[in-house]
Order: sequence, then structure tokens, then C-alpha cells
Amino acid sequence: MIKKVIFSLLTLAIIGGSLFFIGNKISADEILKITDIPTHIEIENDKIDNQKSKVDDGINSLIDSFTDINVVVMSADIYLIYGDKYSLDYNIHDREKIKIFDVSNEILNFNTSFNLDFKVDYGDWYVKVTVPKDAKIGDINLKTVSGNIIIEDAVLKTANLKSTSGEVKIISSKIDMLEIKTISNKILIKDSTILNVKAKNTSDNIILTGRFSDVDINSVSGNIKINGSISDFAKIDTISGNIDFTSTVPLEVVAESVGKIKYNNNNQGYKFNNSKNNNFHLKSVSGKIQINDK
Repeated sequence: MIKKVIFSLLTLAIIGGSLFFIGNKISADEILKITDIPTHIEIENDKIDNQKSKVDDGINSLIDSFTDINVVVMSADIYLIYGDKYSLDYNIHDREKIKIFDVSNEILNFNTSFNLDFKVDYGDWYVKVTVPKDAKIGDINLKTVSGNIIIEDAVLKTANLKSTSGEVKIISSKIDMLEIKTISNKILIKDSTILNVKAKNTSDNIILTGRFSDVDINSVSGNIKINGSISDFAKIDTISGNIDFTSTVPLEVVAESVGKIKYNNNNQGYKFNNSKNNNFHLKSVSGKIQINDK
């Protein structure tokens, strides 16, 4: 009888051990499936973990050629730079992890996620995209929450730029279609030639200098300043900000504001109209409007 009991216990132990082994193997297999992250992404994130929060330890990656750019980050500044080779340099917060980093169908994709349980520390966080000087770049899509976006000496077909609290700068560039959206920082387009520009922000200034064809600008409380030429169409609106438009060519415009309107330093009342075709509209609810075309 005792032998039978011992034999039964041994049998149950063997069966239990087998089930435990099978269960662990299944769990391990399931974990592998869940964490099946591409090897090159794991390598990049390991670099970030090793880098930690050291400001000067940026990471450089040489990459295949591309014609379009898609970068979406949380806390980093984004730069488009012209150099000798296609490359991407980055120094991002150690809690900001890379979700996508590849070049496919001639599109550079760099996308990160951030652990929102932690506050973003201030630092020199950046993503720098470098392309050869003779490269032809078509469409770019750049988005950052708290970083700036800086583009200089670029030639682009379309650019879609968004930042919540960062500044957007376009310097000495040629762009067919440009759209910019920010919430609480400045938009600066300087010494550039842009066919179609749409710019919108909430609480900071919008400044344009250069040559433009179609312009659509909107701000809630920011001032809008333009110095240059607009050839075809302009719609410029703000609620409480001022509008200062200095045109390098003779200007026909409709302007409205309960604040002061001046045309070539002469007071014009609440509305001014010297336009035949009504293609240029300037409107501020309570701000001042200053127009000069001399």
C-alpha cells in the first residue's frame, strides 16, 4: 500500500513538472511575440539607455538616400541641414524611446514615444537630418511638442511643420507649399521665397520677410509682421494683435480694425480700401494695422 502511494506521488510530481515546463515555454513564447521589436530599433534604444541624459553624447547614423522626411518627436528640436551625406544625428531624452527609424520607399521615418509619467527635463535634445547639397527633397513632415523646428537654405516641394511650445524658423529657403502650426511660440520666415504659405499660432508673433504668392496667416493674440512682396492673395487675421505690412511693391488692400489703421503713416479710420479686386485682406479685431508700400 505504501509503495502504491509513493508511486502515485512520484507520478504526480513528474506530470506537474512537465506541465510547469510546458507552461513556462508557452509564456516565454508569448513574451517573445509581444516584444518582437525590430533588432535595429532595439539597438538604437540601447544607445539611448547607455547615453542617458548626457547632453554632449549625440548619436550619429548614416542612412540610405531619401526624398521625403517624416519626423515626429516629443521634446527634441528638429533641424534640416545640408551637408555631404545622408545622415541622422540625435540626442533625445532617455525616457523618449524610438518607435520607428528606417528609410523605406525613399521616405525617412523617425518616430518616438515618451513616458508621460515623467516630466521632460530641459536639455540639448535634438534630431538633425542632414542631406547632400545637391539632394532633391520633396515633402517633409516635422512635428515636435516642446522643441523648435529650424530649416535653412532648403529647397522643398511641401513642408508641414507643427510645434506646441517651440519656435519655427525658415531661413533663406524656397518652398512651394508651406504649412506651420504652433501654440505658444514664434513663427519666423526670413529671406525666403514661398509660393503658398499658411501659418497659424495662438499667442506669439508671426514674422515674414521675402517673396510670396499666396499668404494665409492667423493668430489669436500675436502680432503679425510682413516685409516683402505678396503677388496673388493675402488673408491676414488676428484678434488682439497688431498687423504691420511693409510691401516692396504697390499694394491694393482691404483693412479692418476697431483699432487704428494707418496707410503710409496716414490715419484711415476703422476701415481702409484701395483695392479693385479684393484679393488682399487684413483684419484685426482690436489691434492696430500699419500698411506701407513706399
